[in-house]
Amino acid sequence: METKTQVHLELVGLDGNAFSILGRAKTALDRAGQSDLWDQFHTEATSGDYSHLLITCMKWFICDEFNNNDEYEDEDEDY
Repeated sequence: METKTQVHLELVGLDGNAFSILGRAKTALDRAGQSDLWDQFHTEATSGDYSHLLITCMKWFICDEFNNNDEYEDEDEDY
């Protein structure tokens, strides 16, 4: 599916609170140098319910199982 940006947004396995998702979306846009899109995304994402927020995220971002915590991949799991 083609998205409005080519920016990755991790949704799986993280806090599903709407404010947390919006914060991660803003950070993702900022890091990708596309902070100018924030107002447009935010307006669309907050114009409905929680399901609308998730659908909007999937329209705007690549929401695969992207993992930007690469530093943890090689650590032993002794717990």
